[in-house]
Amino acid sequence: MEMNLSSKLFYKRDFSIQTLDEHSNPSLFEIFDNFQKAAIPHAELLGFGNSFLEAHNLLIVICRMRIQFYKEFHKGETYSLITFPFYPNKIHVYRDAIIYDSKNEQVAALSSLWVMLDSVRRKITLMTELQNICEQYREEMKNIKRVFPEDLSSLQIILPSISTLKNDSYKVTKADIDVNHHLNNAVYAKLLDGFSHKERFKSVEINFEKECLLDEILTTYSYSLNERCEQFIGYKDNKDISYKAQIIY
Repeated sequence: MEMNLSSKLFYKRDFSIQTLDEHSNPSLFEIFDNFQKAAIPHAELLGFGNSFLEAHNLLIVICRMRIQFYKEFHKGETYSLITFPFYPNKIHVYRDAIIYDSKNEQVAALSSLWVMLDSVRRKITLMTELQNICEQYREEMKNIKRVFPEDLSSLQIILPSISTLKNDSYKVTKADIDVNHHLNNAVYAKLLDGFSHKERFKSVEINFEKECLLDEILTTYSYSLNERCEQFIGYKDNKDISYKAQIIY
């Protein structure tokens, strides 16, 4: 996809990968963290960042994301992440990104789906205020293509008995809490980094189901569906599912 970096709709962030596992998989946390560090100031630049959200008593939270990998990452090499949003529908909005290497070749693509919450009730609300802001960009947004042709759908994960699964637990610390007063979504990617992976990533998907708060304990169970697919479910103390994830090798 041709990108017009002179347009306000495209935002570039350069970064380097500091952590690779034994299969040369990059840290998912580093990728997601850099995506957030590009998306947040970009939203502010376009007029719908934190100041806009606070003025309208709104929160915007990610509910699904998918990363597709095309080439191997190399430690210390500089990569460019270019992110771009789309016009919101009534209840959700997409923001995508493409990662390029120093040869300007595509290394990975990322798509994310977001919803608005009423900041008082913390319930999903309509995207009306965001649509009003984005109206000035609507025609240009129509000409931007999604990185994946299909929408991000909910992961359908059916795991066997919990007693047969590998698991790990994590207690949410103050450092993990973001501006929405819950566990920063990049930390979920860090939890996936903590598991041993079989081969090089082809794709990673995460669904964020329920927020985790300070001092809550999140227990993640993993299960190999087959030799090419591993699934993960993170449970809160009350047995609610906080997140689901799937890695394809």
